[in-house]
Amino acid sequence: MAEGQSYQGKSSPWWYDAPQFHELWSASGAARVRELVARLDGCTGGRAGEIVAEAGLGRMACSALSREQAVRLLEVTRDNSREVKPGRLGAVGPGQSNRSLHRERVSPVSAALRGRPEKASCN
Repeated sequence: MAEGQSYQGKSSPWWYDAPQFHELWSASGAARVRELVARLDGCTGGRAGEIVAEAGLGRMACSALSREQAVRLLEVTRDNSREVKPGRLGAVGPGQSNRSLHRERVSPVSAALRGRPEKASCN
């Protein structure tokens, strides 16, 4: 992936937990469930209709989905899609194209010594 290039794919059902997934659907109002499913990575075209049918949701509006139905839909969309591979996500910041992302570990003492006390809570 070229430096500075950002992820161009669709949102993945693998990026949501059950409460977030339910909130996504609730916020989508009167749109049909199938329309939103078709916007998820790996769930486009005819597969969207198959996913909605397997979840037993027919032509339901997104805002009408119960929490239980959203959980079932999340399970079915995951069963029918693959996780997004890290290589598709790209890198963060300039010069990061060949580096792995990592979380910096900084002790409160070393952070204070470097004049960056805001980093003290990162463990």
